[in-house]
Amino acid sequence: MCIAFVLLLGFGFGCEIHEGFANPCVVLGQDVGETAYTAGVLAAWGPLIFGPVSLGAGLLWGIANALSRYLASRR
Repeated sequence: MCIAFVLLLGFGFGCEIHEGFANPCVVLGQDVGETAYTAGVLAAWGPLIFGPVSLGAGLLWGIANALSRYLASRR
């Protein structure tokens, strides 16, 4: 979601968004520069942080599911 928001602001409204600092970004009369900066950081670094966590949780769920199915079939 953050990636889509950053792309919309960057290409649709011509805002400059990068990880260094917040730039002014006026959309419909409101400055959303800080929000754009935060979304940009989350869009860039979010997959690196949350990707391994999601992958690990998915693997644990898969192992638990396979184990429960195996134990249920033994009964």
